[in-house]
Amino acid sequence: LLRAFAGRPGLLSTGAIANLSVRARGPRDNRILLDDKPFDKLLHFDQSLGELEDVDGGGRYSIFAPETIAGATFSPGGWTAAYGGRSGSLLRLDVASGAPSPRSSLRIDIAGVEFLHEGPSGFDPDTSLLFSARQFDFGRVFELVGEDDIGTPELTDLILKSTTVLGSRDTLEFLAIYATEDYVRDVENAVASEDFEDVSLIDSSQDVVLLGATWRRLFGDSGEWTNRVFFRSSDKTSNEGEAFPDLVPPDTPAQDVPVREDILSINEKETEIGWRSDVSLLNRLGAFSAGLRVSDVSLDYDTVLAGPWDRFVYRSEDPRPPRQDYITLLPEDIDSRLDRSELSWAAYGEQVFEQDRWDLRAGLR
Repeated sequence: LLRAFAGRPGLLSTGAIANLSVRARGPRDNRILLDDKPFDKLLHFDQSLGELEDVDGGGRYSIFAPETIAGATFSPGGWTAAYGGRSGSLLRLDVASGAPSPRSSLRIDIAGVEFLHEGPSGFDPDTSLLFSARQFDFGRVFELVGEDDIGTPELTDLILKSTTVLGSRDTLEFLAIYATEDYVRDVENAVASEDFEDVSLIDSSQDVVLLGATWRRLFGDSGEWTNRVFFRSSDKTSNEGEAFPDLVPPDTPAQDVPVREDILSINEKETEIGWRSDVSLLNRLGAFSAGLRVSDVSLDYDTVLAGPWDRFVYRSEDPRPPRQDYITLLPEDIDSRLDRSELSWAAYGEQVFEQDRWDLRAGLR
């Protein structure tokens, strides 16, 4: 989904990673909303450890199955006062609300299974449902094609959305997303690496949750008042070690190769609970909108290095003695901890002045 925007002016998405670099800004500078709720964990296997390509940002596989996204709006700049806080781009995604008639699909392949159902709820004539579930194990695919050095990435995605029409002017929506992933690269994968180019041992896992409710009410001839409450959380653990197959004779069994496990460990926990209220209506000048956002964000990050670690990384600006081909990482330079909680709020108002083929927007946040 994100790579589909690669042709837009000012946007670059390179290689196998959907990194969405906009006007030289990195992937972390983009504001991403799902049903107008903040949610930036759209991709699986956005690594915190490993090769530079893996940790530069972005990910390798969307959490959304086909047909679960009804629409996407991408703005590389010039968005309204309702969306602030980032300087890269704005991406708004809308989860499908379910078809008017029931429809189900099941797909099974070597990677796993994917199921989608949408249509009337069956318990309320005014409620429609969309349910998507899938579980993939890409390790089987890599073994089949002979890429034994990659490792075993596994993922599970569950998406449930309900839409209820409450009379002629009110609509109520519920959204629940659970996405989990595990990636293991063990000593057998390291030994299978050609010429032992990559001997890293990776063990990472992540659990992502989004719960949200939206109440939308129409008033007057053109007014709309929308209230959204949401809870999101992300819990990610990453561990990196190293195998030493070059220290043993060739054809040594993998279980006999010396290893150093869990040298570097990173824990990343993030939660947010919030409320967003927006009002919009047409007037004789054009369109007016205003709103309020309140959220409480908690971060708990820590990085721990188990001991001195020699890394063969080559950069011209590295502070190392002449002819030394490695850098020694030390715990006193690496270990860190961030544990912080903050209540944030924002209010905005905006008027769009419509003149023939031109619009002039004036807003304050």
